[in-house]
Amino acid sequence: MLGFTAAATIPADVASAAPGDTTASASNGLALLTVTVHKRPYVGTFTLSGSLEPLTSGGDCVSEGAYLGWKADSTGGAFNTANTGGVKRFFSDFADVPASREVTVTAQGGCTGPDGLEPNLKVTLAIDLDALVTFDTGWVTGVAYLGDHPAPDATSYQPAAGVAVDLLDASADVAAPPVASAVTRGDGSYWMTLPVSTQAEADRHYRVRFAYPAPHSAVVYFDGGGLSAWQSSTSDAAGATDVGGPSGWLAGHTGLDAMLSRVSAPATTVTSRLCNAADSQQVDAFATPDVEWEGICETDPSVWGAALTSNGMTAALARIGTVWFDQLAGAYEVTADDFTTDQTGDALTTTLHDDGIYLADQDVTVDVTIIRTFQGSDARWIIEVRDADTGDLVDVPFSFGGGFQNDARTTWTSVDYRELAWVSDGGAWRASDAPEGILAHNAVSGARSVHTDFESIQVDAEGGRLDYYLSVLDYTGCVPGAARTAARAAADALPITFGLSRAPLTGDACTVTWPAPALDPMRVGVPFEQTFTVASTDLGWSGGGAVWLEDLPSGLQFEAFGEYTPGVTPSFRIFGTPTTAGPFDITAYAMNAVYRQDATHLTGSVLTPPQIAAIALNISIGDEVAGATADVDGMGLKPGSSYSVIVESTPQLLGTGTIGADYLLDDTVTMPAGLETGWHSLTAAGTFADDAAATATLWFLVAADGTLAQVSPIPPVLDPGTPGGSTDPAPPAAPHPDARLASTGADASGGLTAALVLLLAGLALRALRRRARYAAGAGGDRMGA
Repeated sequence: MLGFTAAATIPADVASAAPGDTTASASNGLALLTVTVHKRPYVGTFTLSGSLEPLTSGGDCVSEGAYLGWKADSTGGAFNTANTGGVKRFFSDFADVPASREVTVTAQGGCTGPDGLEPNLKVTLAIDLDALVTFDTGWVTGVAYLGDHPAPDATSYQPAAGVAVDLLDASADVAAPPVASAVTRGDGSYWMTLPVSTQAEADRHYRVRFAYPAPHSAVVYFDGGGLSAWQSSTSDAAGATDVGGPSGWLAGHTGLDAMLSRVSAPATTVTSRLCNAADSQQVDAFATPDVEWEGICETDPSVWGAALTSNGMTAALARIGTVWFDQLAGAYEVTADDFTTDQTGDALTTTLHDDGIYLADQDVTVDVTIIRTFQGSDARWIIEVRDADTGDLVDVPFSFGGGFQNDARTTWTSVDYRELAWVSDGGAWRASDAPEGILAHNAVSGARSVHTDFESIQVDAEGGRLDYYLSVLDYTGCVPGAARTAARAAADALPITFGLSRAPLTGDACTVTWPAPALDPMRVGVPFEQTFTVASTDLGWSGGGAVWLEDLPSGLQFEAFGEYTPGVTPSFRIFGTPTTAGPFDITAYAMNAVYRQDATHLTGSVLTPPQIAAIALNISIGDEVAGATADVDGMGLKPGSSYSVIVESTPQLLGTGTIGADYLLDDTVTMPAGLETGWHSLTAAGTFADDAAATATLWFLVAADGTLAQVSPIPPVLDPGTPGGSTDPAPPAAPHPDARLASTGADASGGLTAALVLLLAGLALRALRRRARYAAGAGGDRMGA
């Protein structure tokens, strides 16, 4: 783009006069302050602009507040600021010329580095009014490119030397003398300067014109676009991008590039015949009762989109119907020498001719005719390639196809082993996909092979003629198996049923073909295993098949059985231990030997873990209590909630903490010294995932010598007349033969017995999984919660 002459940079606190702009900078090791003064042409004002940027690693001149201001004699002011990254940029205009001809810019704060220091920088500029220019010298620079069409990618275009470049006044006729001119060098680049002597010239807009020499002899204009593998710069002067004049600019710009596409085969096709709105080519649309065909190109055999109109769901087709010849010199896409349309009733027919195409590989010149008809839910292409001299069909290879879906995971299935009839799944076989139309294809003559990938289909033709049919079907409300079954029938019936209006499938036609199997309950921390057989009625297994799963809950895996075995229906096993609670939607996919697919969904929720809390002493009868350890364990506790462990009669806090995302409590505390003779309790308290209280208490008796005399999972009966209470629990109970007990709190849903069953079953509780000991607990079996 246009810019002004480069400014002189003066790395000093005080800037001396310089022609054009005057720039100064200062640094203190933390930050760099740069300031420029510029005389705007013919408007009598000056502009101060600059930046404050960090120099130290981790420095930032944006996140903190800062004072930025200027002063000239007794006049001063603040700046307008803008932040980009860690750099603070600023600018301000002032009309009065200071008598001292010095302007001081100060920056305080706003750029603190890792050591907490601030820049506090100051820059003074000495302005020489006589040295400042009163107009800008603009410049224009860029590169001209040249490349074959079609090109594999934009980088295939190479710089073009000897291209005449003119800068035109946008307000004048293109035949008027250029304002400036240049010729591109060997690297395709050019540079033009634009002397501006009046304010009007500085404010004017300009256009850049490129004249490519023979044998191309083409003229294009800068259109603001980037490199493109299929489109030249505009050949229409009115469509060119204007380049603004240099008035008031604060930076220079480059990149006014142009590119010319040349046809690589000696055919009559030229760029202007391509279907491109920028080249003023018309694009038609045609609506049937079922499908709206969008973007029927006037000058090549393409349709740029088709939308289902019956229920508003979009099929999202993109560029249907490209015809090309694969030649050593590159693929040649058919365009048009002439194009006619005929609409009779509810059918639209277009006829396209592209004559005189020389195919170097076959050393023959051919004429191509393409007849397209759109009716009902269907479209038909009849493509003929004839010898330009004799008019006979020519048996040369050509291809037809395009990208049809907007879903990168679209799959294609051949119809009953017929390689020329295919259907898409429309992207509807995954829960995360938007519903799309199903496409049914049939090539009834001239095709020798079909290639598909996720988004497109290609038909390779021979014999000089191809008859190709496509039906867009509104099966978006159906499950994949039912939709594919109907689509295969539609494809198989083409072309006999061409032009039918096919209503959306509803009711029984959309019923499931693979009923979702029932899943056993899943719970965090509880091992899970279940096996299923593929029950799809849409698939046959005479040639065998495969099955796979996606979106399993965390902690689970799958294993497939009987895959790729003729006559065997595949099955699969889901196994593992869930680690995260919440809903899930497992998608199971199956595919038979002819690549036909079906799917089903296994849905449900992983429940939170069983809710259990337990506490245990790790000593035996007769062991010293002081310094002994106690284990505290829990399952099904609320993530993020706190817990505590307290010993009393006189309460003492032995431990506390926060429950993690795994719902588990796993802690060890140490018994204090100085516990009096008599009964004491050890209690762990927290919160279960359902907000119920989680409490486990163990009672223990300290003998006169400080050793453990007895434990009980239930409160003892205290004798008020005896210090420390009675030595017997209630009801009286003899010590366990092993002198070890588990205390597991019980609730109304399960009781102590159920809790102990769960613990002893090994449900991830360290207390009863790892060793025997004295223990007490609370919680019980809450698996039904």
